[in-house]
Amino acid sequence: MAATTTNHGHDVEAGQQQFSKRGALKSLLRKLPLPFKVILILIFPIAGIVLMVYPNNDVDFGEACRELAKANGTVSPKYCSAKFEDGNPPAPELWATYESIINMPVCNGYQSSSPEQWLDPMASWVLPVLGLLLMIPVSQRGITRQRESRKVTSHERRAIREAKRKEWQAKHGNSRLPVESWGGHRKLVNWRWLIPGHVWEFKGHARGWLKILADPGSAFCGTFSELARDVTLIKGKLNKLQQFDRETGRPIRNPTNDKKALVARLCILMGQVEWTEDTSLALEFLNGYSGALPLARDTVRVLVGGRVRLMASVVLPVAFYTGSAVTAYYKASVSEVGDNDTAHMIAYGIWFLFILAIAVLANCSHLNADTVQSALQVVLQHCVELSPPGEPHKPHPHPQIQDMQIRAWKALFPDELGDYIIYQRFTENRTSSVAAKAREIITELQRPENAEKYAEIENKYRDLGTDPFRKAQFQCQTTKLQSRYIDSLLWMRWYEEAEKEGRIDVDLKGVLGPIGSPVVHRNLSSDEYRYYLEGQILSWIPVGISCGCAAAISFTTPKVALSCRSLNHIFYAFGTFVMILLRPTLYQLKHVPERPNFKPSGMRKFLIEIVTALSSFFSHFNIFLITWGTIFQISGLYRNCVCKVGLTDSYRAWVGRPDAGKALTQWMPDTWEHRYWARKVWVPVQVSSWAVFLLLCLISLGMKEWVSGKVRGRDFGDQAGGEQDDQSIAENSSGRVQMEEKPGLAISEIQSSRGSSHRTGSYS
Repeated sequence: MAATTTNHGHDVEAGQQQFSKRGALKSLLRKLPLPFKVILILIFPIAGIVLMVYPNNDVDFGEACRELAKANGTVSPKYCSAKFEDGNPPAPELWATYESIINMPVCNGYQSSSPEQWLDPMASWVLPVLGLLLMIPVSQRGITRQRESRKVTSHERRAIREAKRKEWQAKHGNSRLPVESWGGHRKLVNWRWLIPGHVWEFKGHARGWLKILADPGSAFCGTFSELARDVTLIKGKLNKLQQFDRETGRPIRNPTNDKKALVARLCILMGQVEWTEDTSLALEFLNGYSGALPLARDTVRVLVGGRVRLMASVVLPVAFYTGSAVTAYYKASVSEVGDNDTAHMIAYGIWFLFILAIAVLANCSHLNADTVQSALQVVLQHCVELSPPGEPHKPHPHPQIQDMQIRAWKALFPDELGDYIIYQRFTENRTSSVAAKAREIITELQRPENAEKYAEIENKYRDLGTDPFRKAQFQCQTTKLQSRYIDSLLWMRWYEEAEKEGRIDVDLKGVLGPIGSPVVHRNLSSDEYRYYLEGQILSWIPVGISCGCAAAISFTTPKVALSCRSLNHIFYAFGTFVMILLRPTLYQLKHVPERPNFKPSGMRKFLIEIVTALSSFFSHFNIFLITWGTIFQISGLYRNCVCKVGLTDSYRAWVGRPDAGKALTQWMPDTWEHRYWARKVWVPVQVSSWAVFLLLCLISLGMKEWVSGKVRGRDFGDQAGGEQDDQSIAENSSGRVQMEEKPGLAISEIQSSRGSSHRTGSYS
């Protein structure tokens, strides 16, 4: 078996080398020196800075209007500073051709924003949007107590450098390490030690927020799909398992149905947790062990109580953002009708509405990763502490429970220490593949050349003492919004597999042999891929609505033409639409059908590299549009001649079209045209777009509250029934395992399990 695995790995490595010679984009990027990689990553920000700094920013459109009015002779220059006042007539129109202004100073730069012009949008839209963006949950990994309290000392740094020196000497026969160079060997000094850990943590969160801006459609798809599967699971499974007395309204107690209902609730809660075999093992134990009903109930209580409160996290920024929208509406419809700056401020406020919706939807039922990790770790500890009656420190004799215990030990200690624990406690097990792998690893470490490492593992094992779980390294993480469609699908697949007859139900079915965990494949069928793609397209609609409404307002701001701002919104809509198509395609290409000896073709690998490169490009492109496009608007870079004349007429003049110089542009503020578009387009579009998004948020919040109520369940409030169910139950029938169910674990004990999760009692 080992030889077969080695040959297969050699074939895969040879195929990768052959593919790298074909000049794949990713392989080429990996070989580029570090400065070129930095330039590729920063090309869009550098372009934005150059566009802001290079042109002249002393242009004054008001002065240009007065010069054109003097040259015209029929319009007074005093109207060039006109503003809307109720009861005053609109200002006269002042049209000028492109050829009459092309040589004016106004076309040699841009008009920088005054303090009022950049403070107003910053306070009204940008800062509230940043607050909402920072509150959107990103992928979060639970931190164990050992990782949390660990501090790297200077002695450990020297030991790491010495180990790297020995490794280099063993490979190259040279005791001197090479000097660090561009694109060369890895650095010997880890600069992360010089920077506080919370800075690196914020860096990871910032990357998650930027990915949401790069692909908001997939974030919507993740939240919507999670909600849809929750509703499906509740209506299809949970409602059938929960039965209530018609006269009293109290739940009818059935240990089997109650346990399955609690596992269904856990699957609903775990939809935003990344599916792995270790995390599903905890639910497998709760579902398969008949004595885990109190533990399952307490786990649901902890996870429900550990969710982020919507009022504290979202309501206040949303209220502030809505207040800014009301202020902008008042300006556009009453106090500053027809003002161009007000119109663009409304457009950008509508453009950011999708961030508001994502923040509300993502925070209605967000779980903290540390809470999930602590609760699941306690479940696994219950699993490994199951023992035969009268022998509390021995593995349970039932083969399937023993198989669960082996996998639980490996989940709690994923390194060689876990293999050593399995090797010591399950020496007689010959059915578990995990135990066989652990014996193979420990046998390899027992060789003379690995004596030092083996002694170190033995010392770690002795240090565990009577409380081994204080050094457990169980890990789980919440998934990012863009991946929740896949993870919720995997949890649904796990639940459907676990509910099959005789799959993992240990005590109630009396299974005599070990049965592995439910097989969950990550690949998508053709129908599932089509549903995924359709869901992505439907989820992009809110982004398209916000971009379309913002582009409509910018387009109808005189001059009525395709300008820099409207094109910015259209390009962002196009870029995000491309991203929602690339994500399912890339996932389908990477997760090929899982069958034995399957080798992806070179064309599939090449397509993966192409789609990955396109995804990276459009991600940077979308981030550039929404960040630097906002900066250009606030700084005043969009107040230039090209944007005012219109991109179409500017392009015609640039290519030398003979009719380009005759294009007319409106230079006078507060004209009849400004007031007309303000009342006919700006205000109605703002009201309708806000109504659509608020309705979307209210419907989603209502459905989330309904799901949360179903997950909490009425039986949690029935103390009498709960106490009756928590009494010890002993089953002793033919074909079943004799066990005793103890009272459930306290919530405070589960919440504090990250630091000291050892329990004085155990199942017997």
